[in-house]
Amino acid sequence: MAAARFEEAIEKEIARGLRYGSSSALALFEVAIADHGQLERLPSPAAFVAQVLRLAVRGADVLARRVSPNLFAALLVEARGDGPSKFTERVGTGIGSHPYGRRPDGAALCARAWSGVAQWEPSMNSVGAYAGAARDRARQHLPWLRGCAARFRGEGMNKPFIA
Repeated sequence: MAAARFEEAIEKEIARGLRYGSSSALALFEVAIADHGQLERLPSPAAFVAQVLRLAVRGADVLARRVSPNLFAALLVEARGDGPSKFTERVGTGIGSHPYGRRPDGAALCARAWSGVAQWEPSMNSVGAYAGAARDRARQHLPWLRGCAARFRGEGMNKPFIA
């Protein structure tokens, strides 16, 4: 789904939540690829990440393939308990567990994803507030992720990290 239509879906879910209550959650996934020194020539992992997300969502969930060049989102409708956390873990593992392509020399190209998920609350009465809460949860892990970035190079590092 395009970003504008996805935003409309979130607005409708917020309106439904404000009127009747909701147990939805918004998950954001930021994707990065291993630094091989030739990033401008490497193919994008977008199609691969979109496929992992498509396989992970349920029928009622809403998926935005690309909110920005390296940001993907899923609106998890009626997601209760630890379901949203398990969803983000499953997706992050799916992205990091398999190469999304190969370099011309045959080496595997791997992507990594870190995520933030926010369970809807009545105080999240706008798309910006809802997305901000999910983004804030992802940012709580940034100091740890920066440490991982130094180890995130080349083949043999195909172990997923999940925030």
